Amino acid sequence: MLSEDFFNNPKTEYKSIQHIKGLDTFKKQLEKYFFSDINIHNYGTAQSAAKLVIEIECNFGLSEALHHLNLRNRNNEGTVINSKKITFFFTWVLKKLKQANNFPIDISEVTIFFDDTTLLISKIYDQSIPEQLDEIFNKLIEHSAHYTNRGTVVPFEIFIPVFEDKTAFEYISSEKISSKTSMDYYKYWGIYGERTEECVVYNLETKSIIIGDINVLTP
Repeated sequence: MLSEDFFNNPKTEYKSIQHIKGLDTFKKQLEKYFFSDINIHNYGTAQSAAKLVIEIECNFGLSEALHHLNLRNRNNEGTVINSKKITFFFTWVLKKLKQANNFPIDISEVTIFFDDTTLLISKIYDQSIPEQLDEIFNKLIEHSAHYTNRGTVVPFEIFIPVFEDKTAFEYISSEKISSKTSMDYYKYWGIYGERTEECVVYNLETKSIIIGDINVLTP
């Protein structure tokens, strides 16, 4: 299960964002496109890098979001388009932000607060979130019937990804990650029902639920 400390302890102290050119424009463009309020923080050392933590607050539920993303990924006949472009706008505005600055910019974590669910996606290698965000949403759509028990259970939180350890599964923040690949996003996810219930792990390969503890390791 998740420790109560995870809910009560603040995250690592964020660094300044004043040196990041075009960040306000980036934020406003995302807010307009996703109809959401967005907060952006930085783990990176001032002046030398930006490791962004993006928090997106939505006024709609997870199933509604996945439904609209699924529609965007189909043509007029309803056929699924073989394209990794459902998050194209996010990738495009991030590219513009990178072009406006002369230091490395990466995304350490994306947290999306839906009306009914919080989705936490952690970086597992350099540029992993920008590279894999589209496929992560494709997998959320593809597997939604399984991790929601065909829509009868709405997860309180979803941790993407979690890693199998000797005694438990771990959701590891980006700065503690090494030697991971894109496939690690699509093995195990942490699913948390309610604050009074234990976490479970969703196995994407077998489309099944595993009972197991999850340790959350923050920077």
